[in-house]
Amino acid sequence: MLNPQLCKFLDSRARSEFPMVAFSHEEPQGSGRYADLSASPVKSMVIEARSYTKYDPILVIECKRLPAPSKDREKEYVTGTEPAKITGGIQRFKLGHHGARLDMAAMIGYVQAGTASHWLDEVNGWILELVDNPLGDGCVWDETEILRSIGEDGSEDVFSYRSVHKRIANATNAEIEIRHLWIMLLGNEMARGESA
Repeated sequence: MLNPQLCKFLDSRARSEFPMVAFSHEEPQGSGRYADLSASPVKSMVIEARSYTKYDPILVIECKRLPAPSKDREKEYVTGTEPAKITGGIQRFKLGHHGARLDMAAMIGYVQAGTASHWLDEVNGWILELVDNPLGDGCVWDETEILRSIGEDGSEDVFSYRSVHKRIANATNAEIEIRHLWIMLLGNEMARGESA
């Protein structure tokens, strides 16, 4: 429920405030994979010396719940638990499964329990664990890849972070920057699955 609602909200808002893009839900990424959300130009345009058509996303967005819906998916914001099962948000960007042609992507964290500070410690801890104990999926992790704060909106409901990750060879760029936007949904109607 959260991803389609967010997509509809962003697309509606873009109509009046950023009309040159449209948001889509479940953007194909190749090999049967889909990113949760994407932003694509409404007509062909050039951005930073690169041509995009309305079929080329300029931004792909992966969304994850914090905490994950089950214990076996606990670290899914960062990585899956098995090398053959690529379910992690950051992991998908590092491996080039999502946003392979892009040098910037985004992740939305739906915080449904705890605090942003708690989840920042958890997520960064999971990344640091992978530095010494890689999963065997092809990702090489580095301590510089942790999330770093870039601001709050002042209402204590939205937190922003930034991370930069090394990628493997099947991506266009050697690194990808991920902007993380965490939305506090504690006690929020959307967090309970009700319509907004």
